[in-house]
Amino acid sequence: MLDPEMSDGEEGGEPIPQLVGQEIRGQLDSLDVRRRIEHIRELRRLRELLEDPDFDELG
Repeated sequence: MLDPEMSDGEEGGEPIPQLVGQEIRGQLDSLDVRRRIEHIRELRRLRELLEDPDFDELG
């Protein structure tokens, strides 16, 4: 828990590095890119199925 006698300028523990927020943001961006790539791959697979003359979705 925080020490109420400490001022903001005093060190009470390790400061949280600014990179943490940037790293999390970078990971979220990376995850978003991965999802988009996977979505594009799925669309490509579906398109290939539709173009396949041997593919019969009803039978």
